[in-house]
Amino acid sequence: MDDELTRRLFALRDLPHFRRARERDSTATTTVSDFLTGSVDDDAALLVVLEQGAAAAVRSLDGVAHAGITATVDGHPFTVSPTDAVVFALDAQQYDLDDGPCLRALRTHSSLHFSHDEVARLWPTLAALAARAGVDRVHACALTVDEAAAGSVNLYAAGPPLSSAQVEAEDDLVCVLVDHLDTALWSYGRGRDLVAGVRRIGAAMADRRVVGIAVGILMVRDDLDMGEARALLEKAAAAAELPLVDVARRITEDS
Repeated sequence: MDDELTRRLFALRDLPHFRRARERDSTATTTVSDFLTGSVDDDAALLVVLEQGAAAAVRSLDGVAHAGITATVDGHPFTVSPTDAVVFALDAQQYDLDDGPCLRALRTHSSLHFSHDEVARLWPTLAALAARAGVDRVHACALTVDEAAAGSVNLYAAGPPLSSAQVEAEDDLVCVLVDHLDTALWSYGRGRDLVAGVRRIGAAMADRRVVGIAVGILMVRDDLDMGEARALLEKAAAAAELPLVDVARRITEDS
């Protein structure tokens, strides 16, 4: 780890939200910060760090069952490092609507919470998909690099609404997570074209994204849970003797 990265990481530990989070739950705070252990020097390393950050959110935040990151290139959002297909499906619905928790957080540089009722009022089709996936609330928080919007962290949770104290605790942990993801993006962007790198990562994940979107379409269209929708997609691919992604692409194109 180089000196500048070390200095930045130590500085994060002096921020008020880091201190509050550590006082409440040192284990969770360690989980959402220690995934960044060194310089991020290439595309593969960046993807690993983003995946570890999303996984850390699921392990450390109460009720959060699915997590991922929205990145944006040339104004077009796409999902990287999802913990599962639910993230692809819920994110894709927001991209189709050109609105939703993740896009609002990204565009306003904010951290935003939405209950199921709020999602249903603002985006009924997104709420229907969330209900099928067992998602009761959404928390999205913007990512930045050098104060410019770079994406968002998207957290999909089950369970009742949080109390005000629980919201404060979650906000502090998410701020710690976002600080370290922002630092990872900064580390990766030193001496290279960050936008070009994120574009390459998006292209590498294209097949996974298509399958995830198709699973979401089947969940809503046929009133299935995620496992049933995935099984139906795999059965269709086997019957047609085609790769899974080809059948998934047909479903997305026909929807």
